[in-house]
Amino acid sequence: MVKKTAKNERKTATSPKNSGNPAKNAFRPSEPKVAVVITNWNGKKDTIECIESLEKSSHRNFKIIVVDNGSADNSEADIKAKFPSVDVVHIDQNIGLAAANNVGVNAALDLGGVDYVVLANNDVIFDAACLKEMVNLTEKHPEVAVATPLTYFYYDKNRIWSAGIRARFALDPRSIGLGEIDNGQFKPAYVDAAHCVIMIRATAFDIVGLFKSEYIVQVEEVEWCLRARQYGFRTMLVPSAKLWHKVGATVGAEDYKPSLVYFITRNWLLAARDLFSLPRYLANVFMFCIVLPLPKLLIFTKNGKPGLFIHYVRGLIDALLNRVDTHLARKTFEAFKQEIKR
Repeated sequence: MVKKTAKNERKTATSPKNSGNPAKNAFRPSEPKVAVVITNWNGKKDTIECIESLEKSSHRNFKIIVVDNGSADNSEADIKAKFPSVDVVHIDQNIGLAAANNVGVNAALDLGGVDYVVLANNDVIFDAACLKEMVNLTEKHPEVAVATPLTYFYYDKNRIWSAGIRARFALDPRSIGLGEIDNGQFKPAYVDAAHCVIMIRATAFDIVGLFKSEYIVQVEEVEWCLRARQYGFRTMLVPSAKLWHKVGATVGAEDYKPSLVYFITRNWLLAARDLFSLPRYLANVFMFCIVLPLPKLLIFTKNGKPGLFIHYVRGLIDALLNRVDTHLARKTFEAFKQEIKR
């Protein structure tokens, strides 16, 4: 049960339609208001460090909302005690990251006067200029619904974790720039999608809808960005906005965990089914079912984890049957992040 807000769904996904100028109120004389939504599940240490980094932000017109997704580590009380100005939304049990993000978005929009909503993983550290840089650039581009920062590995400060997402044709979405050293090679640019931390124009939710809660975790942000594109919106990388993500120190280490293999496979095929033309969707099915299984098995075996192949196959089957592995569904958000860090 969600105690803070009575609304769980604001608008479900619909087919694209002519919406006129989706950002007609893009320019305002005062500093735009930003709501930062952080979903927490038994991860108060990381969440507290994330909030502490936001408190140093050079953009001052913002409100932090923490969605506590059924934590059992006293997160809610500790966060409230340390940060009295932070709104904490209580959820009785873990409902998955996608659904928890929707709760946070509704809480943000219910504040009134919010221009942008930032969805942030709790295990990130914001640069002081991150919010300001994303807001400043987005204000100049009314076609942009989503801004994303240049994200680095926390444990390797100048090594890039993501410069946006490439989601093309018949391959699962991949982080741009993964593992590269930052030498200033990235400029502001449109990207297919983004994840981890995204800033969304508040008015876009009324047009595009919320995240798809059936995704549980993984690809839900990518799917939203691609869905927004169908309404004429764009996603933009803002390289002057920077943050650091506490993922595994080894590049690509997160690719070899059961829940990630399963949910990325399942959810990407669901997104392809819902967003792509029939030929493009069938191309994805062909690639995932015929072309990729052997290379995937070889990669998993090379990394000493051949058993991951069964999770890949389950992801394929469940996508085609439109169902979810309930056992893996319980291992969401910080649960599988803890797997990555071990």
